[in-house]
Amino acid sequence: MPKKIIFFDFDGVIVNTFFDAYNIMRQTNPNLTEDEYRQIFNTGVYRSIQQDGIVPVDNFFDQYDAKIVHDPVKDGIAPLLPDLAKDFTLVIISSTYTASIKRYLDENNLSEYFTQVLGGDVDHSKTNKIRRVLADTGIDAVQSILITDTSGDVIEAESAGVKSIAVSWGYQDKQTLQKSHAVVVVDDVDQLEREIRDNFKL
Repeated sequence: MPKKIIFFDFDGVIVNTFFDAYNIMRQTNPNLTEDEYRQIFNTGVYRSIQQDGIVPVDNFFDQYDAKIVHDPVKDGIAPLLPDLAKDFTLVIISSTYTASIKRYLDENNLSEYFTQVLGGDVDHSKTNKIRRVLADTGIDAVQSILITDTSGDVIEAESAGVKSIAVSWGYQDKQTLQKSHAVVVVDDVDQLEREIRDNFKL
């Protein structure tokens, strides 16, 4: 029987890249505040950038790659992944480019735990990427869950029929996430694992 699926967002969940990304975006948007940048993630980031008049940075991911190589994996995530991989299929769904994510996972010895990595170059829509994985694996949406740090991701997962657990250590704060339709907002990795297993009754 195929394993149930845990979709992981990358930025803000596995590694907190907020200030890396924010500082790069300020090169073309010098008046952009931290709060304004966090609000971009209330909906899909690519959609928000188009609608809110944010000026893209042409070589964003070249700069991003150079910065995140110095960022540590979120405390507790590295030992959590092999534990979860025993019982679930782990997939990364992200707006960051696939190559950037894979490079970071390789450098931090985390690649083996994820069966797929689908970045923003695959599709800007996380809803579409979730649906694609579910169709390919034959897993029903109710047998999967998304781990994310933004309310926009919660909306996109919900559009695919998938529930979300939000983490408070990423791009958006707990107060913002509690207004979303996330099943729960967790504050640490131990609580995250408990909520995952409770959701799947394991």
